[in-house]
Amino acid sequence: DNEITSLKGLSNCGKLERLFAGRNRLENLYHVLDHLKELYELNVAGNRIGQFKEIHNLNRLPGLRILCLSDAEFGTNPICSLCNYQTYVLYYLTALNKLDSFEISDEAKVFAEATFIKKRMYYNMKIKILRRNAGTLTKCLKQRKQKKHKHFNFRMIALKKYIKDITREIEERTILPPEVKEIPGVKFDQNSIQNPLDKTEDKGVLVEKLKDKRNIVVSELTSIELDIKNMTGRMDELRDKIYDSTE
Repeated sequence: DNEITSLKGLSNCGKLERLFAGRNRLENLYHVLDHLKELYELNVAGNRIGQFKEIHNLNRLPGLRILCLSDAEFGTNPICSLCNYQTYVLYYLTALNKLDSFEISDEAKVFAEATFIKKRMYYNMKIKILRRNAGTLTKCLKQRKQKKHKHFNFRMIALKKYIKDITREIEERTILPPEVKEIPGVKFDQNSIQNPLDKTEDKGVLVEKLKDKRNIVVSELTSIELDIKNMTGRMDELRDKIYDSTE
């Protein structure tokens, strides 16, 4: 009960047979116990060990016969609440005689091995199904993404052309003369070359209206580009979740 967070420093204790480190703050065992080849009993109850991979670290202790991850005096570890906890420990630490203060019979070891193999076959089958379904879902996501992109691209092309047309019209009304007066040797019908809007609208007002219209179209185009970015992000996130569920 010293708030210990690591068991480092025991590499020179090769003759150590019993180690009690209950009610501390241990989360990982790593390889720090590998040199304790004669360790017979280990008590790390009441710590913060919460992953099955820590059991593999104990598998490198050939002399370990008594393991306590939970007892009435020190408390328990999060790993003890995981599904199939005892089955997992007994399958990988076959030399144990006692787990969490309970004697382990040969029948219990045989039962744990059979249960573990059965569950592993079941989960392997589930993983195959999940991966197959993940492939199908990913394909559907890709097709939907391509369809959405195609729709957005058509819309963007139309909007960009519209913006270009409005910009050209603004330039014509601000830079070019409102009407062609006369070119030597060429006759024009003034009614045909003069924009009808020039007769009814003040040029400055008309240009401002065109600029407002262009701003609206530019805003819509920006919104579509943002929608594409968000859609791509959501689909990539969903794809990653699908694959993570098969790991």
